[in-house]
Amino acid sequence: MQKLTHNGTGGRSYGGDPNLVHIPDHHRADVGREIADTLTATMRLLATLGVGHDVEAYEGDKALCPGCYMIALFDAAVELAKREGQPVRELGLSMAQLFTRLAAQGEYRATEEMTVVSPAFGRVSL
Repeated sequence: MQKLTHNGTGGRSYGGDPNLVHIPDHHRADVGREIADTLTATMRLLATLGVGHDVEAYEGDKALCPGCYMIALFDAAVELAKREGQPVRELGLSMAQLFTRLAAQGEYRATEEMTVVSPAFGRVSL
């Protein structure tokens, strides 16, 4: 694996960096939905098998536990950062920007860009 670089174009940290694998523009929300579908399927499979808190296997359509999927998605982001050499502090500071905006708006709007907050590089756009 190559070292994580910050060679983005147009003043961005990662965006357009030819040394990184990217999700094509206007498809990030699609990939997010696919990740959500995979997590939903995994949680429902574990529940039907009676694994974890769901000690009794069930048939049906119970709601997913928000605490469980929030923790799983958080842990997934941290795991990816570690695997790819991104400082976890940069991940936390950058994602906090997106979640702060979500909390202030009170509704979801798909985004294609974010501000990367890196202690090493300051604030730069994705």
